[in-house]
Amino acid sequence: MKTRYLIKTLIFMLVVGVLMTVWISIENEPHIKEFNLSDYQWELDNYHLDLNVGNVRSAVEAKEKATSLWLMQFSSFFSWPDDTKYARELEVYYDQTNACWKVNCKLHSDMLGFVPTAIFTKEGDVLAVYMG
Repeated sequence: MKTRYLIKTLIFMLVVGVLMTVWISIENEPHIKEFNLSDYQWELDNYHLDLNVGNVRSAVEAKEKATSLWLMQFSSFFSWPDDTKYARELEVYYDQTNACWKVNCKLHSDMLGFVPTAIFTKEGDVLAVYMG
């Protein structure tokens, strides 16, 4: 009887642990919005970089690649705010038709200015990097 109770308790704890792990991993994955690459033709024509950052398979990778592109492109005058209120909040977009990622910083309503934006293909070809 005691063994049966112990086994049920262990199974319950295992199931709860797996569910919590899945929930935490889902919460940490950035929300991916949709965008249309053709809406950014002017930016693609004017801010193209002949560069490849390697395959981008997830939103997390897209954020990492975009951040490194911004620091490479804008390092002379660009830095992240130290204030935690304005910590790096990145928005990730994906165009299914063209297999392209777009990543930009979120501009808070009480801030003025430009935000860095990066657009690149799933294969890592950089289409545009700009402040807009």
